[in-house]
Amino acid sequence: MPNIFVTAASGNIGTKLVPLLVQSPSANKIVLPTGNSAKLAENSPKSDLINIVEGSIQDPSWVESQLVEHQIDTVFLCIAGSDELLTTVNFISAMKRAGCVKQLIYISACGDMGDRKKTELWLTSYALTKTMIEQVIRDGLPELAWTILGPSMFFSNDTRSYGMLRDKGMFSYPLGKIGMSRVDTEDIALATLKVIEDQGKKWNRQKIMIGTKEAWTDHDTQQVWSKALGKPVSMWKADKESMDTFEGQMGSFAGPALARGLRLMYDALVEQGFPLTDEEYRQQVELLGREAHGYKEFVEKTGAELKAKWEAEKA
Repeated sequence: MPNIFVTAASGNIGTKLVPLLVQSPSANKIVLPTGNSAKLAENSPKSDLINIVEGSIQDPSWVESQLVEHQIDTVFLCIAGSDELLTTVNFISAMKRAGCVKQLIYISACGDMGDRKKTELWLTSYALTKTMIEQVIRDGLPELAWTILGPSMFFSNDTRSYGMLRDKGMFSYPLGKIGMSRVDTEDIALATLKVIEDQGKKWNRQKIMIGTKEAWTDHDTQQVWSKALGKPVSMWKADKESMDTFEGQMGSFAGPALARGLRLMYDALVEQGFPLTDEEYRQQVELLGREAHGYKEFVEKTGAELKAKWEAEKA
């Protein structure tokens, strides 16, 4: 049974993954690194399997020491932010030096991030970072079992729109006319569990895309949210003025560098789309053992909850 090191345990995927690991008979030890052990302990499942360790995954020497101390053989690696490339490559270096890690599950992004036919997307910092990290994994870990998971756009990204949906009836980012696959973080967590249980056999050295079969466009999203909320919903425009405003709003809490990267990514995604192929979806269903969760069902449930909340706030 593996000893599993789970990065970003308090994040969108981690909060879904850790409970699955606790319930799985395949886990022997679950190590959760954090900068705030008290907070993570409060929000994590109560289990003797869980070991919370306080430190920074940006420190490769500390990472290496934890991998060795806990004899980690399986790593779930999910890192985001402006220092993603440096932190991830240093983490992989720590894994190699530790000598005990046998399996890596890395969270990348949906699609071939280095597809030269999608030049605009390839030239964004978001895609370049994922491309380089995937290359490090493919070429730099010859003795390790690895699987790359490529999720599409999270359902939970829509939380950024809830305030604008309430106040202005507007969805706060564009999706374009080609459309984008969407993904439930529960599906990403389940895919991770299945790969861990596989122990480097069927899914070894593969990239698996995770997301809905449907590509959701501006029109589709506008229609489903309007119906769910019982009022007209408009979409954020993709013109320069609107995207300048989008970048400014993102920069107020994410910082200007990350905001520019996100803006360029959305510009490219609107132009080129972000769908799954039929084969990618079939492979995902085989891994999960079921169909992916549907975005329409998510919106219907979330819309009903938001309506009830907003009505209660008015009372």
